[in-house]
Amino acid sequence: MPELNELTSSLDKTLKNSDLHNVSVGLAEVVIDRLIDDGVTKDIPIIGTIVGVGKVALGIREGLFLKKIIYFITELKDIPASKRRKMVDEIDSSLRYRIKVGEKLLYIIEKCEDHEKSKIIARLFVFCIY
Repeated sequence: MPELNELTSSLDKTLKNSDLHNVSVGLAEVVIDRLIDDGVTKDIPIIGTIVGVGKVALGIREGLFLKKIIYFITELKDIPASKRRKMVDEIDSSLRYRIKVGEKLLYIIEKCEDHEKSKIIARLFVFCIY
């Protein structure tokens, strides 16, 4: 499952280090429509990874998943990277949690019915950070 490991790793990087103020919900449509990996997508690892993995054949399912990811990330843009990094590191180093944060979030977001549900998941995640 190299793709899952790559997605997990890039979501972790996104949560820990990215300036999420450049992310907007309009980005979902732009990325899906144009399949570019320039500009903002290079600054947000998870988006670049999804586009890179799916560049050959980005289907409807992958496009909808990408939209859910972007809506999730958009809700986190006002949380400083240092706070996000601290939260992810604490969970990842805990023996209580056996699945890394990025991997678990990918499972949860993927199961969301739509992008609105992924926004709710992000709000819950923000609540956990504070």
